[in-house]
This record gives sequence, structure tokens and C-alpha cells, in this order.
Amino acid sequence: TRLFVADSGNNRVLIWNTIPSTNGVPADVVIGQTNMTSDIINDTGDNTTPTLTGLYFPVCVFSDGTKLFICDGNNRVLVYNSIPTTNHVAADVVIGQTIGRDNNRGGGPNANTFLAPYNLYTSGNQLFIADQNNYRSLIYNLPAHSSILTSSTYNSGTSYIWGPLTYTATTPTNSAISFEVS
Repeated sequence: TRLFVADSGNNRVLIWNTIPSTNGVPADVVIGQTNMTSDIINDTGDNTTPTLTGLYFPVCVFSDGTKLFICDGNNRVLVYNSIPTTNHVAADVVIGQTIGRDNNRGGGPNANTFLAPYNLYTSGNQLFIADQNNYRSLIYNLPAHSSILTSSTYNSGTSYIWGPLTYTATTPTNSAISFEVS
């Protein structure tokens, strides 16, 4: 139901919460910039000093319906555990850098580095990342989805607290799960 666009030249990713049906519809959220009109590299203007809120030439964006993944020119993949609803949010996880702020351009390939991640995709509990300039693809195992239900509504409409009920399982992307508790 959303549209994500990697706007490489403006060092940002734009999010439309609904897919536009007419021309000229402005984006709802911008990632990598403080506002819709700035285009600063990495929040600093420096392409060698990445930040967790800035981007440098993002080339791909992908969502599994819950998480958002961005490949950027800092040789890393940023992971947002939920789709951002406000501008300029920090990534929750960084893949490809030791502390999220390094930029290992020219470093040798290993299991924890990229040289120009170019595309990615999730299937089940696996994340596939194309590492363009190292001529390889890396596969990561994602954690199983876990949810905790702590309250519900009784049939009479009166709220009550119970639980916690913990559900842990592997679920396909964009699937719905129903529970009936008696």
C-alpha cells in the first residue's frame, strides 16, 4: 500500500503512505534528510562520515511490509524495524559496517563488509544482498517474528488486561494471523 523511492542524487528515500493516483502528489516521509528540501550527504556534507540518520547516494529500497531496508553509497544496508512515519529517523540496524558510522571503502571483502551493496530482497527468514563490486551475494538469516499480546476486548465491550501471551513463529511476508483464546 506504500510507495518507496530511492532518490540517489538527493541522498534520500521518499515514502508515500498511499500509492499516488495523480501527478504531483508530495511524499509523506523523507529518510536521510531533515526535511523535503535538503539534500545534504550523510547529514554532514561529507561523503566519508556516515551517520545513522543520513544517507549517501541510496541505490535501492525494499520493504517486506513491516521492515524497511536501504542500500546506500556508504557500503552498508540500513534496516528500520518498522516503516518510518516521521522524517529523519535513525536506522535500527546497520549491516556492512562495524559500528554503523564507519565507511570501509577499499577494505577487503569479508562476511561483514560490502563494496557497493546494490539490491536486496527477503524471502521467508532470509535476507539476500547483492554486493556489486565484490561480485557476490550475501545471505543473512533474519530472526523469527515474535509478538506479545497483553490486552484484549471482552465480548461485552469491557477492556481487561491478561497475559502476557507470547507468539513466536515464522510467518510469510504480508500474511495475517488470527488467534482465538478461550
